Amino acid sequence: MTTILIAVLFFLQLISFYFLIILNTKLAKFKDLEKKQERLMREMDDTISVYLTEMKDENDRLIKELQNVSQSEIAASSMQHTEQYMSPQEEPPLPVVQEVKSDSSLSLEKDARIYVPKNIVANAYSRQQHTGSKMVKTASPLKVEEQKRTR
Repeated sequence: MTTILIAVLFFLQLISFYFLIILNTKLAKFKDLEKKQERLMREMDDTISVYLTEMKDENDRLIKELQNVSQSEIAASSMQHTEQYMSPQEEPPLPVVQEVKSDSSLSLEKDARIYVPKNIVANAYSRQQHTGSKMVKTASPLKVEEQKRTR
């Protein structure tokens, strides 16, 4: 009787060891999955921070470029743009330049900021992108006969 009881207990102990091993492997898989997720989160955080840093650098560079634009270029450019969009009956308004005092320590200039119209900024940005990425070939001027043929 005792031998049968000892054999059953030994068999139950083997089964419990088997279940312990299975549970341990599942737990190890979850730990590996957790480590992978933490690694992915770190990579995503690094990627986003690099992207934001690049955006900040690009914005700072754009602000510096816009500050380097002289007032005469702004006035001439805005006059050209307004002439394109105005009908002949309307008079083009003078370009408006606003200066605002800035109390922020993050401001590029402590005295004032100049606000430039969006179309001028977009034009300057696109010109810089085209000249920075590749050389743009300009077409030779058409002769009078060629101009008449293209019309």
